[in-house]
Amino acid sequence: MECLAFSHPLVTDRASLRARSAKHRELTAFGFLFESLVVRDLRIYGQSGDAVVHHYRDSDELEADAIIETRDRRWIAVEVKLGGQARIEEAARSLLRLKNKVDTERVGEPSKLLIITATGYGYDRPDGTTILPITALGP
Repeated sequence: MECLAFSHPLVTDRASLRARSAKHRELTAFGFLFESLVVRDLRIYGQSGDAVVHHYRDSDELEADAIIETRDRRWIAVEVKLGGQARIEEAARSLLRLKNKVDTERVGEPSKLLIITATGYGYDRPDGTTILPITALGP
C-alpha cells in the first residue's frame, strides 16, 4: 500500500500535515479491508450456488473488484465502495465501461452491474447499475 502525503503550499503546520496524511492512510486501509471482506463473502455465497469469483483487470487499467460467474456462464460485475456519492459515480462509470468493452457475443451481457457499499439501502440506478449494501448480501 502506498501512503500519500498531504501537502499544500499554503499549509505550514507540519502536525496538521501529518494528521491529514494519517487519516488518508486509515481510510485507504479501511477501504482495502472492506473490499476484502466483501470478496470473501461473495466467494462463500458463490460456492453455495456453484459460482466462482474472479478479479478483473486489463491492460487499459480497467478493473472490477469481482466478477461472479455461474456454471451456465452468466456473470455479474461488482465494484466495492465504502460509500460517498463521488465514489459510487466512479464505480458506476467503471462498470459501464467494462460492459461496453467486453465481447458480449462471446461472454453474453452481464446479468447485473453491482456496486456494494458499506451502508445505505439498495436501489437500481437509471444507468443500469445497482447499489446494494453489504447487509443485503446472503446466499
